[in-house]
Amino acid sequence: MRIGIRMVRGPLVAALVLIAGGASAEQRTVSENGAWRAVVADESGKRSCFVVSTPTSRQPTGLKRDPGFAFLTLRGRDLRAGTEFSARFGFPLAEAGHVLSIDGADYRLLARGELAWLADPADEAAVQARFRAAREARLVVRSARGNATTDVYDLTGFSASVDELGRQCGR
Repeated sequence: MRIGIRMVRGPLVAALVLIAGGASAEQRTVSENGAWRAVVADESGKRSCFVVSTPTSRQPTGLKRDPGFAFLTLRGRDLRAGTEFSARFGFPLAEAGHVLSIDGADYRLLARGELAWLADPADEAAVQARFRAAREARLVVRSARGNATTDVYDLTGFSASVDELGRQCGR
């Protein structure tokens, strides 16, 4: 399995910007819609644009872990350049066996550390379309310790947040 720097860049930028919370990047929420926020972050003349949400439920409930986040990051300056789905789980992930499920469609995820993203970049458009149409998404992953976990995300407000991000980051 080959993991290229280009594939990892988007999720890492979004996750690090969110985690840093402005320590080195100026970030601002440009809209909040339902469970999703549209965020623009500027650092050293570079702009990162993404939508982010937190899980509405995490199973099993007794596991110790940091907060989780799901992101959709713009690859370029606008939506036409494409997007990249990623998630941060708050705990180290096993190398394989992770799935994003939306309305009966399953998409395989790659993982590195606490981050995961779609294994096949060709699935990005289909995932975004399903996020726009569905009510919830499930991320089913296995921790590095072997615990099976499921994070559920409410997709209410996803479309409005992505559309606002498109307006804010240029079309």
